[in-house]
Amino acid sequence: MQRSRCAPADQRLRGAFALAERAVQIGYWRYDLIQRTHFWSPGMYALMGIAPSITPDIAWLREYLSVPEQVHVAQVFGEAMRTRDPFFYHLREITLGPLLPDAIAQIIDAQGEVRLDEDGNPVALVAIYQNVTRKLHEKEANEISQEQCRAMTREAADIIIFYTVKGEILFASEALERLLGRTVDEIERGGFLNIVHPDDLAETREVSTVPALGKNLTATYRVKHKDGHYLWLEVVTRAIYDDATGKVRNIVSV
Repeated sequence: MQRSRCAPADQRLRGAFALAERAVQIGYWRYDLIQRTHFWSPGMYALMGIAPSITPDIAWLREYLSVPEQVHVAQVFGEAMRTRDPFFYHLREITLGPLLPDAIAQIIDAQGEVRLDEDGNPVALVAIYQNVTRKLHEKEANEISQEQCRAMTREAADIIIFYTVKGEILFASEALERLLGRTVDEIERGGFLNIVHPDDLAETREVSTVPALGKNLTATYRVKHKDGHYLWLEVVTRAIYDDATGKVRNIVSV
């Protein structure tokens, strides 16, 4: 009777775990070092594109991993069993199983540990696999986009300054030094007012406030170059607001 009462709970637990596996594209596996047998969770089969009727073994490893990857994984396992430390390895550009015919060049992360018996001897290897292909590709695309933005602002003729409400400068284009001979340290946190012509301070302070949502602040004033002469600048300032909270995130001046 007790077994029948526990069975539904076990089924619910397995169902919840399977749902979590599908949601975050992870899979769990265990290799028994004594029995030389593998166990894969449903998520592991789905992740690797292998039918649940197939028993994963060394032959599977040879078929779907390149020789360098096989050598690397074997080295990681050997080191983990020697040190008893958790292990991690990264599989890049591997071709997955036949159930995922279009899923080529996938990137898989594995994190695991060595299970020990009461005498401290390794008895099993367990690990979680996660498909991080999309995440890494998005990260790489974002980094490329950021580098393109940095390249454009480096070559921009205008001085572009991106800063916080407290005046901490997060980015300044190279035109700051090219046009004014100044560095970020010289103008950060209110230091900019020290190089504005005394007669133009009142107008400068008008654009030093936080612009309202969707509004620009514009002013024209003189700024002292590093070598002592003054240049006229026309400055446009706009605030960037957080859509969720309505609070100011950062400010940009051009």
